[in-house]
Amino acid sequence: MKTCLVALTTLIAFISIPLLGQSRYVLDSSGKTVGQLIGNETRPALIRYHLLTGDTVLLEAFPYGLRQAVPFTSPVYFTSSTNCSAGVAYVDPLLTAQLTRRHAVTVNTFSATSPITLTSSLLYVSAPFPSVTQMPSGTVTTSRYQNGLCQSVTFPIGGYFLLQVNLTQNLFTQFTPPFWTP
Repeated sequence: MKTCLVALTTLIAFISIPLLGQSRYVLDSSGKTVGQLIGNETRPALIRYHLLTGDTVLLEAFPYGLRQAVPFTSPVYFTSSTNCSAGVAYVDPLLTAQLTRRHAVTVNTFSATSPITLTSSLLYVSAPFPSVTQMPSGTVTTSRYQNGLCQSVTFPIGGYFLLQVNLTQNLFTQFTPPFWTP
């Protein structure tokens, strides 16, 4: 009996291993596909996210949120919004580079009450093969997003070499956490 149980457990484990070359996906709680899993389902899971343009960007998926796939501590600058939610933002191109046609950053906001939950996940994406722009003299920022916090601040960014990214979608309204891999 013990041998049969071990054999059955081994068979079940073998069946659950994806076949070589088979794509795996990250899904939201409703079963909607979020993106194609790249590598193993580590935490965070690296996924290839498909944009409506047909291009892809890399994102990291956590059980309760999504974010850009590159380590990101540099600020996202906004010049026409005091709450980090304008349609156009600017980022340091060296800290957002991906091996994709477009660069992506996320601006995630959380509830101020306990338990802390994600309330918005804005995806900003660059143009294909974007070029860096030197900000005109006299340009000022009205808000800055950095390390998960939005600050309404005013300071000059004229002369900075930055990359423009445009608001593409709110991932929070499109997908329902938690995220998982089948």
